Amino acid sequence: NFLMGGTIHSGDLIDQYISFFAYFQHTLLHDFSSISFSFSNGLGGNTAGNWGYYLLSPFNLIALLFPTKFLPQALYIIILLKVMVASASFCWMSKKLHHLADPWAISLAVAYALLILVT
Repeated sequence: NFLMGGTIHSGDLIDQYISFFAYFQHTLLHDFSSISFSFSNGLGGNTAGNWGYYLLSPFNLIALLFPTKFLPQALYIIILLKVMVASASFCWMSKKLHHLADPWAISLAVAYALLILVT
């Protein structure tokens, strides 16, 4: 629990995502020549797969707006925005396809957003 002195980073957040986004920032802002090959991220091979995997979501470009030391906060903002967009699209879909009343559509969208956050 980070409110009681623990850390807000868990699982792959530090090892995988923050590491890549720090590399992403460094490559795009400081050393663009290392965009296709890297020993610092991965096992010294082509990084096209990494770029494709991480940059399929345009939300990930938000990480460029934050300094490296604030990347964990940037990732939490990205997660929050993705959950908000998913919930809003679920609400819109349930209203258009199933003609649900606003209270039902909003309730289902909130339940869907909570389900996303738990999994």
